[in-house]
Amino acid sequence: MTPDKTENRDYNLPQENSTDWHIPLNENWEKIDADVQAALDMAQQALDAATGTDTEEPTTGETGFSWDQTHVDTSWLTEADSNDNLNVETVTSLDLTGPGSITEAVENGGDQPTVVVFEVGGVIDIGGGPYWRIQNPNTYIAGQTAPYPGISMIRGGPRVQALNVIVEHVGFYCGDDVNDPYKAGAITMDEPGNTLFNHCTAAWAPDTNIRVPQGGGPGAFINGINAEALNNSSHPEAPHGYAFNARFEGSWDLLGNLWSQNWKRNPRGPHDEINLVFANNYVWNWGRRLYHGSKDGGPEFDWISCVAEAGPDTVIEQGDRGGLFDNRTVDCFFDDVTFPSGMDREDANTTYVDAPQNLPSGLSLSDLKSASELESFLSPMVGPRPAHRAPHEQRMINDFVNRSGRIIDDHTDVGGYPDYDSNTRSLSLPTTDVLNWVQQYTDEVEQGS
Repeated sequence: MTPDKTENRDYNLPQENSTDWHIPLNENWEKIDADVQAALDMAQQALDAATGTDTEEPTTGETGFSWDQTHVDTSWLTEADSNDNLNVETVTSLDLTGPGSITEAVENGGDQPTVVVFEVGGVIDIGGGPYWRIQNPNTYIAGQTAPYPGISMIRGGPRVQALNVIVEHVGFYCGDDVNDPYKAGAITMDEPGNTLFNHCTAAWAPDTNIRVPQGGGPGAFINGINAEALNNSSHPEAPHGYAFNARFEGSWDLLGNLWSQNWKRNPRGPHDEINLVFANNYVWNWGRRLYHGSKDGGPEFDWISCVAEAGPDTVIEQGDRGGLFDNRTVDCFFDDVTFPSGMDREDANTTYVDAPQNLPSGLSLSDLKSASELESFLSPMVGPRPAHRAPHEQRMINDFVNRSGRIIDDHTDVGGYPDYDSNTRSLSLPTTDVLNWVQQYTDEVEQGS
C-alpha cells in the first residue's frame, strides 16, 4: 500500500483544478529545506560526538565583567584604535617561536599598541621554561580570534614583564614538566603592571596558578577559571597547590571567577600595601586555608557577594589557624558571602569595615550578582570559550556543576595535557576600527553568535 504523502512531514498537495498550485509547492520546498538542514545538523552532531569535539551546545547570556570595571587602564588600546594607530600581528603557527609564532607576533609589535590575532587554533608548548615571557608593552592578545578549539598553552605559563598587557580567551595549563617547579605558575604578573587577563583558564601549576611575585599592579583576572593547582607535585614544598598569591603591593581585581579544587590561598595577600577586590567568585572544594595572609601586616580586602563551598577535600577544623582568615591580619569589607557554618568569621586579627575600600571607579555594588545567584551566573559564562568549550574546560565546569572531581597532584590525574587537533581559518584583517572587528569573535566564543 502506498502511504499518503500528506502524512510525510505534512507536505501539502495542490488541490485539483486550483490556480494557486504554486503556493503549496513553495511551502513544500521550505519544509524540505528545513528537513535537509536538520539532517545536516544531526550528521554534524554525530560526527562531533565521534571525534570528541562535541563539548557543549552554544549558549547565549551574560558575558561577565568588562575591562572598565577593573583598576586596569585600557585607554592605551582604545585610544590607539580610535586614532587608527593600532597594529595587527597574525599568528599562523602553533610553534612557540619562529615564523608565524605567538612570540614573533608579540615581538613584531615593538612598543606600538598591537593586537595579536590567530589564524590557527590548538596547543602551544612553552617547553617547561617555566616561563613564556611577554616583555613588549602595549600588547593585546586576542585568543578569541582563533578557530575552535582556541589557544591552549602547556608546560609553563606566561610571565608578563611589560606595561599595558591584555590577554583574553586563552587556556594556560602549566603542568609538572617544568624545569623549576618552585617558580612555576599558570600565569605570572610582574612589574610594571597594568595587566588584565579576561576569560582565561589558569590551571595545573606546581607552585601557584596565578603568581604576583614582585608586586606592581594594578592587575586583574576576571571571568575566568582558576582550577586544579597541583598539590603533591614536584614542588620542593609540596603539598602546595596554591590558587593566587600577590606579594608586596598593588591593587588586584578578582571578579566573576570559578575557583575550583585548589589546596590553599584562595586568595592570598600577605602585605599591608596590597588591595584585593574579591567579588562574585565561587570557591569550590578547596583544601586548607581558604584565605592565607600574614600576621605582620595584611591587605585591604573587599570580599563581596561570593560563595565558599566545602567539598570532599576541604578541611574545616584547623586548630589555631582556622576560621575564614587563618588568624591573619586583614582589614575587610565583608558583604553577602556564603561560607561553611563550621568556620569562624571572628578571627583575632580581622578588622571589619563598613564600606568597600578599593572598588574600581567603574564597578558598583549594584553591578554584582548576589551570592545566591552566583552559580547560575558563572557556570555558563567563565573561561575562554563558554559557547563551545574545549574538553578540559568543559570537564572543569562539569565537575563544578556535578560536585565531582578532586584536588589533583599531577596533570596526568585528569588525562594529561590538551592534545587537541589544530585548526586553521583565514582572517580578513581590518585597517580601521580593529576592536569592533575583534568583537565579532568575542561574541562568537562567548555567546555563540
